[in-house]
Amino acid sequence: MQSLALKYRPHVLDDVVGQPIVVRTLTNAIKNDNLRQGYLFVGQFGSGKTTVARILAAMENCTESPGMHPCGKCSICKGVFAGRHTDIREIDAASSAGSADEIRKLKADAVYTPVDGAKKKIFIIDECHRMSPTANDALLKILEEPPKHVRFILCTTDVQKVRPAIQSRCQRHDFGKIYWSLITGRLTEIAEKEKIQVDPAALNLCARLSSGSMRNGISNLEKLRDFTGGKPVSMEDAQAMFGEVGETLYYDLLDQIIGTKGNGKPDASDGFRIVNQMLSTGTDFDLLYTGLLEHLRSIMVGLTCTKAGEFLQVSEEGKRRLKEQLRHCQEHDKLNAIIAIIGKLRHAKWEVEFNYPPDIALQKWFLESVFAFRR
Repeated sequence: MQSLALKYRPHVLDDVVGQPIVVRTLTNAIKNDNLRQGYLFVGQFGSGKTTVARILAAMENCTESPGMHPCGKCSICKGVFAGRHTDIREIDAASSAGSADEIRKLKADAVYTPVDGAKKKIFIIDECHRMSPTANDALLKILEEPPKHVRFILCTTDVQKVRPAIQSRCQRHDFGKIYWSLITGRLTEIAEKEKIQVDPAALNLCARLSSGSMRNGISNLEKLRDFTGGKPVSMEDAQAMFGEVGETLYYDLLDQIIGTKGNGKPDASDGFRIVNQMLSTGTDFDLLYTGLLEHLRSIMVGLTCTKAGEFLQVSEEGKRRLKEQLRHCQEHDKLNAIIAIIGKLRHAKWEVEFNYPPDIALQKWFLESVFAFRR
């Protein structure tokens, strides 16, 4: 069975999510017949680099509908999107295909015109920063004076390792992390098409854990579908699947820090109980850190933005709890305290990265946060 990430991979630029600058620039280049012979696509995994490279190849070589909307049905389009067309070659520089001998073969092959119906020979070199020094030398020569029928698209996740001489001969496009709300929107569309019944909060969690990668987000949705065996997916299922702590615990812990419960003062004893409860779930510290950071960010945004709803996406219960905490922080002018404990949370993560016990780091952060709100 084809994975959802492959099944719903965009075939036109209009469907590429989260990269408006790249899409606009390349769209205008196509319309004005002004495509460059060398491109450098820079960005993290799952941001759309190879997808856009394939779309460019299809747009230029489609036999039925060349231009903005390739047909996706002709032999060239099918070959391009499957990564198997003779004239549109994909090379993984992280493997032996990125060796000096392979690049020399590419250089020799580039001299000849397309042989399988394409208008342009297109070489897509993935992870180009992994090429050997000798391979870089061989590629640099042909990038300086490429044949008119050839186009190079280099993709990398680490542009600092790409030679400046190669960068200068390509038009660079930066693919940023995709904002999680955009990933949620795409996952919602896919779930509807696949008839997957899923709690919107679970889709938010899939997106939040994707690290800004659309591929990761879709993969998370696929895991949830398999986890429930086709049954409706609840937020509890998602939390169990990904080892995520429920949002209630985050709000409970922040209530104890902020002092929105009981006599209005932070309560260290109840807070310690919640911290221990979080740690007892076996949740990875990075997930706890991300969850706490998201909740603190929500408060910070709520305190500083008049239209905070544009930047936040929380459950109905979460909205109610968040409003209570915002009201308390506004009444006591605690924006600086929120900013301070965000910094302390980052320090706790740094300590864990250097082998500090996660339970002690989190408990220490909690106490520091309590005192920050007492000042």
